[in-house]
Amino acid sequence: MSTKIYNAYLFGGTLREVFDLKERLQKAYKIDVINRLNALRDYPIASISAFGNNARATRYLEAYKDKTLKDVPYFYLYDILREICERSFHEPLNFDASIVLYQHEDQIILQFFGLDAAFVECVGIIQKLVIGGKLVDFHYQNQTDRPDEITADEWLRREKAWNEIFDFSSKPSIAGFSVRLRNMLFEILFAWNEQKKNKETIR
Repeated sequence: MSTKIYNAYLFGGTLREVFDLKERLQKAYKIDVINRLNALRDYPIASISAFGNNARATRYLEAYKDKTLKDVPYFYLYDILREICERSFHEPLNFDASIVLYQHEDQIILQFFGLDAAFVECVGIIQKLVIGGKLVDFHYQNQTDRPDEITADEWLRREKAWNEIFDFSSKPSIAGFSVRLRNMLFEILFAWNEQKKNKETIR
């Protein structure tokens, strides 16, 4: 079976520090989403393709097809964005992101999903921890050759660890503890709506 583990790191800290990091990333995620919504406020609703069986979200797309993002009520926009996240396409309005925590032997492993270069604040937090040695790369994949900079023993250690982590289920949210940052979207959209009304910067 092909195994592809990306954006995974050994965490050199306590469980309390994991929760501190989670809170920092949640705050950064809120900033990033609001910044992206501001940048995309004139994004045409007509550019969003239909959602198939989701009648409610599709109805909102039809009702606002001649409008832009800023014109859609936030409680309708939430349903639209949720469906965009669900279908997992790479598109400007896909705000899906999550953090998964795994425990293996005496080690804490964190894996980040969706926190790509678009989430500037989040990526900055992660990079600082990598540079500071708090997060140590622990990626693994068996469909390519071992990277030259990783020893054979280390590669075998990673293979063993990930096989044991995913022994019960290959789904990260079942094998570990998952925090879906996109579950904050309704709260974020409400804050963005208030910002639009008050013309203030949310921080």
